[in-house]
Amino acid sequence: MVSQSECRYQGELIEQVPGDGIVPIACDGALVEHNIVRDSPDLLRIEDAAAGIWPWGCDNTIIQFNEVSGQNAKWDGQAFDSDYNCRNTVIQYNFSHDNAGGFVMVCNEGNTLGKPYNIGTENTIIRHNVSINDGLRAYPTRPGWFSPVIHISGPAKQTAIEENVIVIMKKPSPEIDRSVLIMDNWGGPWPENTVFNKNIFYVINDDLEYKFITGGSKATQFDGNVFYGNFINKPDDRNAIEKEPDFTSGFPFHENFPDYLREKVIKRLKQQ
Repeated sequence: MVSQSECRYQGELIEQVPGDGIVPIACDGALVEHNIVRDSPDLLRIEDAAAGIWPWGCDNTIIQFNEVSGQNAKWDGQAFDSDYNCRNTVIQYNFSHDNAGGFVMVCNEGNTLGKPYNIGTENTIIRHNVSINDGLRAYPTRPGWFSPVIHISGPAKQTAIEENVIVIMKKPSPEIDRSVLIMDNWGGPWPENTVFNKNIFYVINDDLEYKFITGGSKATQFDGNVFYGNFINKPDDRNAIEKEPDFTSGFPFHENFPDYLREKVIKRLKQQ
């Protein structure tokens, strides 16, 4: 694998690229921070997948302090992704907004799990991020209308999604997918041991139904999350908080969320 010193992506501006933004491949200890990936034009074929920032076949990747917006791939199209054969990926303190495919995906392919080239996608941590207005794909794609804010697919294990703020704005049309979460079974197996802890799921100015789909996932847990909106299939969360978040005293940033991204979050909220 490529060493940490050879796998750093820092301070880059990547824009008007119709495919992937930053993709570490076969790295151990990759660091991806302080980058801007934006305005990906909708030029790919429906067969092609792309996302903003994501590792492939990597261990111990850290993705932090980045802004990803305007990813318009016809498949996937998220800001961030912990992908095939990746272990110990950390996605933290990032700002994701206005991405067609959603905020984040965690996935692995079941048909090759256990082969020498696929030890598994395990121990992904997604924490202290802000997602605003993600999941906007305005047309059907491979399985139809599909653009969940969070997508977890196949035998991804031990994923922790913690203390993220997910602001969902009214979609431009009623046909657009209103899934907050979809968990499914790429290659047969389902995700295992996924934890959603103290996230805020906040729908603004939309009375239509939003849904959580956990499917046949195993040992998925929700604890202490905030839910505000018209949700169906809402997960069992014994410590759930079901009231509108109080942002009057300030947006609930984590203390380590960088100041320059705080300013961008506030600016984007004012545009609603």
